[in-house]
Amino acid sequence: MFDRVKNYFEARLELVKLDIIGKTASVMSKLIGLCVLVSIMMMCGVTALLLLAIFLGYLMDNYLLGITIFLAVIFCISLVIIIFRRSMITKPLKNLFIEYLYDEFTKD
Repeated sequence: MFDRVKNYFEARLELVKLDIIGKTASVMSKLIGLCVLVSIMMMCGVTALLLLAIFLGYLMDNYLLGITIFLAVIFCISLVIIIFRRSMITKPLKNLFIEYLYDEFTKD
């Protein structure tokens, strides 16, 4: 009888371990997908800003001035992001991670 109970708990422990590994892998794959998506969006945004800077320089007949204006805009946006990084980046990412974990562990 003792061996049967021991085997049951060992099997149950192994099942819980596998379940946790599966759910963690699912959450991590979603987060990696999100990181890839954000990276692609950032590359597209930088390319668009570069093209706009060149276009503005073409319109003003001064490429240096056009690029300088867009560098100033990017610098201002960077300052805003640095100042408000907790409310704009840290908290939403933390909440997203917690939501993914909660959804995965309460799906059953």
